[in-house]
Amino acid sequence: MAAPQVQYADLHIDEQYNPESTRHGDVYFSRSEGIAESKYVFLEQNDFPSRWSRQKNWCVAETGFGTGLNFYLCAHSFLQQASSDCQLHFVSFEKYPIAPEQLAKILPEITKQFPELQALADSLLAQYPLPFAGLHRIQIHPQITLDLYFGDISDTLPDWQSNNYNCVDAWFLDGFAPSKNPDMWQSSLYMGVFNTLKASGTFSTFTATGHVRRGLKAAGLQVSKVKGFGNKREMLIGRKLTLGTANTPHSPHIVIVGGGIAAATLLYALKTYPGKITHIYDVLADGASGNPQAAIYPPLQAQWNTFSEFYLHAFLYAQRFYQPLQEQAIFWSGVHLKHRTPADRERQQKLLALYKNHPPVLSPSPLGIEIPRAGWAKPEQLVSSMIRDTHDYRAHQQLQTKVIEQSKVTQVHSHGRGVVISLNSQQEPVSAERIIFCTAHHQIPQHSFLPIRPVRGQVTQLQWKGTPSRLTELAEHVVCEKSYATPPHNGTFCVGATFDKSTSEAEVKDQDNLENIEQFNQMSGEQYQASDIKSCRASVRATTPDHLPIVGFTNNGKVGIFSGLGSRGFTSAPILAEALASEILGKPAPFGLRIQQRVSINRFERR
Repeated sequence: MAAPQVQYADLHIDEQYNPESTRHGDVYFSRSEGIAESKYVFLEQNDFPSRWSRQKNWCVAETGFGTGLNFYLCAHSFLQQASSDCQLHFVSFEKYPIAPEQLAKILPEITKQFPELQALADSLLAQYPLPFAGLHRIQIHPQITLDLYFGDISDTLPDWQSNNYNCVDAWFLDGFAPSKNPDMWQSSLYMGVFNTLKASGTFSTFTATGHVRRGLKAAGLQVSKVKGFGNKREMLIGRKLTLGTANTPHSPHIVIVGGGIAAATLLYALKTYPGKITHIYDVLADGASGNPQAAIYPPLQAQWNTFSEFYLHAFLYAQRFYQPLQEQAIFWSGVHLKHRTPADRERQQKLLALYKNHPPVLSPSPLGIEIPRAGWAKPEQLVSSMIRDTHDYRAHQQLQTKVIEQSKVTQVHSHGRGVVISLNSQQEPVSAERIIFCTAHHQIPQHSFLPIRPVRGQVTQLQWKGTPSRLTELAEHVVCEKSYATPPHNGTFCVGATFDKSTSEAEVKDQDNLENIEQFNQMSGEQYQASDIKSCRASVRATTPDHLPIVGFTNNGKVGIFSGLGSRGFTSAPILAEALASEILGKPAPFGLRIQQRVSINRFERR
């Protein structure tokens, strides 16, 4: 089975670069007044832009992303009217995305008519996702998050709504006409709209077709006909009427514990959080987050399963997440997976077959397999810069932040609606409504029930003596076999790491250095010795029985756990941090229910 992919749209683009779907025999928007129609049908009929001033955080959902026209206009309207502390989350479901090369031809015609959309269009094209089925989160602007959910909406909407009941402020029901695209306009869509709309949330659609109106009513929505755009006689608008009331926004005091990649990415994801944040840590860039170099690539398996799905989407999200930071500490140089045995070769052939239509993810190389868009990071610099940037940003925005250094949490007690946190330092106990442990197994008090296990690893930093003749790829790329080696940086490179389940102590061992050197010599044909060692470092990774991280809240939502990242923390941490931040901020999750269950803190109890 190949990795699930979506088909690109079949388009006919005329001389004026107007797109038409040959699959559905319908246009994406009016050739003469597409922008005006989109504004009328979706913005005005959902009471935008006047609604923007009513709340801080907005969620708009859409069927049929197409060229992105509705999104650009909605985002532009939001940025024009909303204050700088507001956020827009836009979710769009698309079965047949337009290929990026074609989108690049179409968008200039849109921005020619509306130049103010140029920056939004450029941001999308720069981050446009690969055509894998699933949810792709893109930070279009500091105030705007776009979720593109690729796949058939009969599958994607049920998966998405399971995590996102009552969270949407407005639905834009677009897409091709019901007569041209009947598979979309079904009762499952109408129920999804009802289930995900907030109380008094609204919707609009260009069509007034009878079965659509009846379906929306049957789902429980109030439906009205209004004048359509231009020569169109009618269109439908409506809202969700329930006895419920909208939740009053509340931003409780949150404590984040840890100084590694998990804490850094979570703090970065919560940079704009309006409530108080207290950051407690012993040492910055501790554990494996303090290694000189770290590889960033997905541990894909030779069969498509939820494990592969999670790590693929985590890796693709990490590329986008790290983009603003890459000049400081990220190098997308590529990663080569070298086969060593016939079994390795057979497994790699299966992997290549699985991703045969996606050379940007996996492609053949002389060594075996290359992951072209993977690379490596300088962990300590990356972690420190994210934490520093977050602290500086919050101070500049006058968002309440407290930092407690050189401290560890010893106990957590429930107290009323929150917790009281005891520290090993001379600091007074800290009271908060939530605490999130972004730490290793031994630093999470009173949670011994979690199956987080220590695995000690040691990396060895060697003097670079020139490109190995049998491993020329190492001059610029990470190379992995039984162990890994990173490209040279400032005259040194790293090899490792050992894998020891027998101890949770992070002491350096001479024997581990020799093991790392021996593995590298076998891989490269070189003759490095102990005298070539510049430095070494041992740390303890937190792992789980199923090799997937643990993330989520326990103890009635008071205690959060973000741990078990294993040896792929720099790949998985960004999307997991976004998942936790989304829950805290009341935003849609960055993945559907299927993946959420596999990384949930509750999954071991369900088994």
